[in-house]
Amino acid sequence: MTLSRIRWVGGLIICAALAWNSCTDSILIGNDLLDDEIKIVAFTDSFKLRTTVVPEDSIITHSESAGSRIVRHTFGVLNDPYFGRTESKIVSEIFLNGIGSAFLDFDVDSVVMTLALDTAVRYGDLESPVSVEVRRNMTALDVNENYYSNATFDIGTEAIGGIENIVPNYTDSITLNGPDDTIRQAPHLRIPMNQEFIDDLTSQPKATFEFADSFALWLQGVQVSMSEGTNTMVGVRLNDVLSGMTIYYSDADSFYNTYSMVFTGLFNSHVQVETFDNDYSGSVAENFIGDADDSDSLAFVQSLSGLNTEFEVVGLEDFDNVLINKAILEFYVADLGQEDRNLYPLPDRLQTRVLNDDSVLVNSIDVNLALSVNAIGLFGGTTVEDDDGNLKYRMNITAGVQDIIRGRAPNKIFISSYLKQNNPRRVVLYGPGHPEFPAKLSLTYTQTQ
Repeated sequence: MTLSRIRWVGGLIICAALAWNSCTDSILIGNDLLDDEIKIVAFTDSFKLRTTVVPEDSIITHSESAGSRIVRHTFGVLNDPYFGRTESKIVSEIFLNGIGSAFLDFDVDSVVMTLALDTAVRYGDLESPVSVEVRRNMTALDVNENYYSNATFDIGTEAIGGIENIVPNYTDSITLNGPDDTIRQAPHLRIPMNQEFIDDLTSQPKATFEFADSFALWLQGVQVSMSEGTNTMVGVRLNDVLSGMTIYYSDADSFYNTYSMVFTGLFNSHVQVETFDNDYSGSVAENFIGDADDSDSLAFVQSLSGLNTEFEVVGLEDFDNVLINKAILEFYVADLGQEDRNLYPLPDRLQTRVLNDDSVLVNSIDVNLALSVNAIGLFGGTTVEDDDGNLKYRMNITAGVQDIIRGRAPNKIFISSYLKQNNPRRVVLYGPGHPEFPAKLSLTYTQTQ
């Protein structure tokens, strides 16, 4: 990185820390500029934006270097008139929670999988009943590999457990009655394993439950999915202390005893992934996908492995000898009348991404600069209201625009949901062609020699 580049980036961070206030002093915009080099400070928001709605082929859900990219898990199906059908399934390893095979000497009463519920990522219709099923994953999972949302796994043809026609209750605790006391636990799903699975479990040699490798050969993992339900995403926390699989058995001295298995490996070394499937057939978004147009009135952004909106700024490459003081991108949230935002809440934050040298979408320089100082708020991306109460997303893309002008980056930026693999939200935006609320880029810049 050149000295000029270092100074400019440092100045950019200072500008951002000043909460997007005007930043035109030469000490802030670049110490290498002399006073006699500065011509004029100007503002424009007259650029044309050309947008294209693009599907995302896949998104990484487990990294060999960083571990699980999903900290809040969802499974279920959405049938959205604007975004089509989206399905999410969870595939996870499962581990012994300590060594123990004593239950094999006694009668196993039941085996129950528990999933702690997560209110932050539930989505869609939360009042209609759904059915949940669990199947064996028979593909060996390797913590040192990358897994993407379009990965395929060898999944058992028969369910090993499930529960039908339940409405997940995210607010009420669950009371468990033991022989000697009553236990109240936080909201969670309780999914009974079927008798075939229990018979298989109890027929195993003791070594299966005394050695991790032996256990992994018998149960390499599970897939959790929704077998019935048309517009619900259930949010769960696999790494919560309540999540796992519990064997209930009667021993010689007590009517009631338990042995448990968990989803979390030692030192958080485990594979937990989600697979996503999108079908836009018949949706409103289908008519916009792949159509580059500066007159488009709508743009679409969807989490999981869903849609992004790509945009380019027409005429930006013609700016010469310019230092960008501030570049703010705005997209208004579309008010389509018939949308139910209680059913489909908006994403908490949008972000910008760019293609790297391997044509993989990664965080933009502006997002990374904000993250580098542990202050994503400097980037923005959340909703704000204009003077008339209309919602819009505002994003600080100063560094990205400067890189485009200086030829360091292509004129192509993508709008995505922030941490999109962790939350199933989506939003319809007004595009650059909307007559009243067009998407726009505002630049404050210094013209230099």
